[in-house]
This record gives sequence, structure tokens and C-alpha cells, in this order.
Amino acid sequence: MGGLAGLATQLRRARDRWVLGRAGWLAAGLWVTGVGARMAFAFAAGHGAGPAIARFSIAHQITGSGAWVAALVMMATADVLTRLVVLFARGRRLAAAGPAIVPAPVRAGPRRYLCVISLRRPPRARL
Repeated sequence: MGGLAGLATQLRRARDRWVLGRAGWLAAGLWVTGVGARMAFAFAAGHGAGPAIARFSIAHQITGSGAWVAALVMMATADVLTRLVVLFARGRRLAAAGPAIVPAPVRAGPRRYLCVISLRRPPRARL
């Protein structure tokens, strides 16, 4: 889920070569779903699903409740690290792509204005 959330995060370049990210509804929804699923598992373990989890643990040789706690913490950590790696890779690629905008002075009448000219195609409109 972290990888999908990283891919769903919109990245853009600022004028000073910083890469800015904005998580939309999809990225936020994936994060909430991942956290909610882990919380639902922890709640279910203490409210009726304990025997089923114990049978599963015995069948798969998972010893102790500490293993489940460690698994949930590792899942959360992997989720965050995967998202960070995806965003880092996308940000590096975007930063290395060259300048996305070039300010060019344009004279229009007695005043001087600054016009921003894009060297790339504008992104497609999302429906």
C-alpha cells in the first residue's frame, strides 16, 4: 500500500529546484485503509477472533503474541519506508529532468512583465 500511495502522490518542481509533493484523496485513502486494517486486526484479536488467530498461529508455527505485534509494527514500517523510497525515486527523477519553467522577461507596453514559459507539455486533465 505504501508503494501505491507513493505513486498516487502528486509531485511538482518548484522554481528553486525543490520537489514538492501533495497527497490526494487516493494516497490518503490508501494510508487510512492500511492503518485501519491493522487496527481492525488488533481489535478483532481481543474481541472474538482470538481463537481463530490462535489456530492459525499453531498451524503456521507462529509462537506467542509478540510475533503478531512485531508483524504489525514491521508492516507499518514497511508501508512508510516503501512510500518514502517511491517518493524519493520519483523526486530525484523529476529534479534531474532539467528546468520545468524558465522565466523570460516580456515587454508589453511601458511596463515590464515577467512571463513564465513552460518547456514541457502541460499535464493531461484528469477526469
